[in-house]
Amino acid sequence: MFGASEGSYLWCLQLSSVSLKLPADFNCFPNLKKLIMVDVDITNEHVEYLLSKCNLLEFIEIACCRMLTSLLARRPLNRLKHLKVQGCILVQQIEINCCLTTLKYSGPMVPLQFATTSSLRNVCINLTSDTNALDYITTGFPSTLQNLLTFNLWCNEHERAISPVRPHKFVHLRHLRLELNIFGVNEDRKTDVLDYAYLLDCAPSLEILELHVNSNSESIHSSLSLIFEIL
Repeated sequence: MFGASEGSYLWCLQLSSVSLKLPADFNCFPNLKKLIMVDVDITNEHVEYLLSKCNLLEFIEIACCRMLTSLLARRPLNRLKHLKVQGCILVQQIEINCCLTTLKYSGPMVPLQFATTSSLRNVCINLTSDTNALDYITTGFPSTLQNLLTFNLWCNEHERAISPVRPHKFVHLRHLRLELNIFGVNEDRKTDVLDYAYLLDCAPSLEILELHVNSNSESIHSSLSLIFEIL
């Protein structure tokens, strides 16, 4: 399958629960458009080498690849539009030379670096490490997401954020969904869902704001869901 003649026929490749080491004479998958790797034992170097040989990739999904500590693709992947990474618990960096339209990421908070994010329209982030939603939205990478349409963020919060004086703007954002688990709340910290009204300044074109909150605080209901349709 990895030979020069056989590989030229592949358009889609899905690997699950295997150990993968590319042969020394591996050339490329010149027509591969979709790559899915789930529970694959593969090194950082072999992933980067594999991606460098697949110039027509449009969709990549990498899930539960527990050997990976970084996901790098420094050579341009000009056709890559959809990236999904989840369950790679040791990953500390994602850097891909591409121009995405859709990004789905689930895992610890790590640097997400792309050649450009000007084309990103839909982002779904599930952070398994503790962070604050407002902090992440304002300092994660919002200044380069000017054309974002939908944003779904799930995270665990232990501290209340302080809204910045000059917020970044998501000028095209239409739909924002936040799913928050708020823990460690005490008398010194007041939890107020109105903190998130700040997002209305960030997104002047927002049409739907969904706020789903679970908390161990007595100051707010243990489970709260608000959906605003902004007219």
